[in-house]
Formats: sequence, structure tokens, C-alpha cells
Amino acid sequence: MAYSDEQLENSLRNAKASLAVEGMIVTDEDEKLIRAALKAEITHEEFLRIAMERASKAK
Repeated sequence: MAYSDEQLENSLRNAKASLAVEGMIVTDEDEKLIRAALKAEITHEEFLRIAMERASKAK
């Protein structure tokens, strides 16, 4: 599903606010990864692989 730039930014802003309430921070790198996935620049599998790699390094 392709998102317009406005939809993408609105969704990202809402997600960041929700995560901030829980004490979680979305980094610039995270935003770039999310945008790439939502714009279909990378596959869902690539998104998951990269996200899992980052999560395992953050432990």
C-alpha cells in the first residue's frame, strides 16, 4: 500500500507520540527505515531483518 507524503508524515508523527508516552524514542535512523518501508523502497522482509538487527544490538 502506497502512502501519500502527508499520510506518511501524519502516521509517523502519531506513532512517535504514542511511543514517547511509553518512554520510547524513535531515532532519525528509525524514521528513515520506517519511511523506506512505507514508501515500498524496501520489502517487508528487509524491514524486519534490519529492525531485528538494530534491536539485537541495542540490548
